[in-house]
Amino acid sequence: MKRFVFGLETLRRLRIQKRREAEIELGKISALCQQIVQAMQDTQNQIAAGPQTLEPEWIIQEQAYLARLKSNLEQMASELLDSRRIEANWRQALSFAQQQEEIVENLRDAQWKRWRKAMLKEEQKVLDDLPKRRHKKI
Repeated sequence: MKRFVFGLETLRRLRIQKRREAEIELGKISALCQQIVQAMQDTQNQIAAGPQTLEPEWIIQEQAYLARLKSNLEQMASELLDSRRIEANWRQALSFAQQQEEIVENLRDAQWKRWRKAMLKEEQKVLDDLPKRRHKKI
């Protein structure tokens, strides 16, 4: 019996590889976004807590520290925005890669079904010919 061979197997493997790459990159950038969000929340909590000392010599330093935290928060917001844009691009790339992979998979499935139908037809033909061969030998 002939073996099933898909002529576009190399293309299929490349498309699977592209999808996996997009999934990995999307996972990385999503994790980065989560880290930035967590850092922003921590910073916001520190800012919301406000000054922690009542000592006059420390109040100026603490206010400067809170001002740096606010500046850092703005910088993190900018980084998050950039990361979200990259994340959106990877989501789009993943969606496209999934569509491209699905197209090749559908072609493969259709070809396999045609091949299987042809093989079943051949097998049936052989089975149908068995009684004729048996009678000829007798």
